[in-house]
Amino acid sequence: MEYHTIKFLRDYNCPPRVLDGILHGNPEAILYFLKQWDFGGESEHTPQYTKPWGTDDKTKDFPAYGEWQYVVVWNSNLGHCGLIRCRPDVEGIGELLKNYEENPCTVNPPEKPYGRQKH
Repeated sequence: MEYHTIKFLRDYNCPPRVLDGILHGNPEAILYFLKQWDFGGESEHTPQYTKPWGTDDKTKDFPAYGEWQYVVVWNSNLGHCGLIRCRPDVEGIGELLKNYEENPCTVNPPEKPYGRQKH
């Protein structure tokens, strides 16, 4: 998957309806408010290929447009929410990440050693 963070808010930056969505688990209210910051291609500046939310965060998927989907992320204990836009695997990135996750220590060594060279 390819992930793009559209917007992230902490509770002190949230209007009451969004704060209520965080505290009472209403992802529709969060989505309705945060998707105003999705500017399509302009929002696609820094893709991530691993899930950009924590293990304690709650998530809910919503259809966006085309092959994209929205993921609303919220955590009532920490008081934050976010909107992520994602799409399915892009040209084998998923397979590459799977191989890395299975064996992260297989990194190609540099051609030249780091540090000072003896002549």
